[in-house]
Amino acid sequence: MQLITKNDLLDDRLFGNEAGDDEDQKVLASYFVEKNSFKKPESNNIKLHICMAKKGIGKSALLNYISFKKNSSKENIVLKLNGNKLYLDKVKNIVDPKEFCTEWIDLIKRSANEVYRRSVPSIQTGIRLDDIFDVSSRNLIWIIIDDIDATYIKSRYNDLSLAGFFSALRVMMGDCNNLRIRVSIRQDVWYSVRAADEALDKVKQYLGDIHWSRSETREIISKRIKHYLAMKKTLLINNMELDDIVDELDVNAKAEFFNKSNEEIISYILPETYPWSTYHMKSTDVIHVLSAGRPRWALQLLKMSAEKTVEQKDTIIKWGYVKQILPKYCQYRINDLVKEHQHQTEDLENIIMSFSKSRSEFDTSGLLDYIGRNISLKKPVKIENETEISSPMQIAHFLYRIGFIEAINVDNLSEHYSYSEYSHLLMSTNHDYTKIKWQIRPSYYSGLLP
Repeated sequence: MQLITKNDLLDDRLFGNEAGDDEDQKVLASYFVEKNSFKKPESNNIKLHICMAKKGIGKSALLNYISFKKNSSKENIVLKLNGNKLYLDKVKNIVDPKEFCTEWIDLIKRSANEVYRRSVPSIQTGIRLDDIFDVSSRNLIWIIIDDIDATYIKSRYNDLSLAGFFSALRVMMGDCNNLRIRVSIRQDVWYSVRAADEALDKVKQYLGDIHWSRSETREIISKRIKHYLAMKKTLLINNMELDDIVDELDVNAKAEFFNKSNEEIISYILPETYPWSTYHMKSTDVIHVLSAGRPRWALQLLKMSAEKTVEQKDTIIKWGYVKQILPKYCQYRINDLVKEHQHQTEDLENIIMSFSKSRSEFDTSGLLDYIGRNISLKKPVKIENETEISSPMQIAHFLYRIGFIEAINVDNLSEHYSYSEYSHLLMSTNHDYTKIKWQIRPSYYSGLLP
């Protein structure tokens, strides 16, 4: 029996929900990929943890998963707050970071109490409903706030407001011993907010980055397929239709597929390798590269490629089908990048599209020369600074920081350097760049071609 059919490839459940905060918590828990770096935010002993990463990396999924795990214990009170709906009253014209901090403490406490009163029966004994923060120490109170920066637009007010938000978390953590706080923020927003208030240097210790390796991307894809196949088998066992909702996976169905290796599961929809440059690479490694290590982008790439596969009356997502959707997929990625970072410079789209007729790789002098001729000379560019005109080196560093370009070791082409690990690159011409070349990320390059 064919395990993955053409209908399955078109079923959104095959790859799961792209938005981790929208996924059913039981489904998410079934295919969630644990990492050593997640032990901190999941620990009862850690009072405050801030998940920092680019969009599409999995911040919301992690917070949703933590919420699910902590809700399984009666010793925890879990309160999820929608950061997008938390905002201070601008009418008050606050300008002092300390005032922002005070206002945020009041807002968070009021919002947490409102959520608690809606979720807990008033007859529960031992807990005062007028103030959740007066709960006895036998209960851990988990406040989980996602999307606090969802509508962020760079301004002095917004930066100071968010700086006050993070300072408020520290104060609340100190005031309430049984409080556990988990929040998320985009990497680019954090850097902007941190620059606005040096008091945030005390908050840096609570930050945790999220990164995915190639093998972890492979596991993410594999576990989602495993869940889907176990769901199909559960429906079959219970004589249910494919469109029916499964509350719990059948134990035997789950064991049948989750005990299989990632390699076997992946082979149901992907060939073992794809051609890449002058050699062949694991198909999931290519997907990892094309998605810039962002799970959401990887899932979107797979869904788009699956649709093309079905159009060709096939069930295996071959490289030819992926190539056909790459220009459109990469245009989506460029749009995402612009939306994510346009608050840092209004010229971002023009800067990126200036590479539409360029080659994909440069040495350092060639990169700076190209930027000088095609960007700097055409229009003065200002990045995160209202007065200073950015030099070609500053523009190149910015493109490296946002991930539009990446550094590669010329002696070992599989060795790539990321900004999070090598932030000093393109900061000065004094650095020895002889062993480095610069590449426009494959996630974007096909979207630049005419």
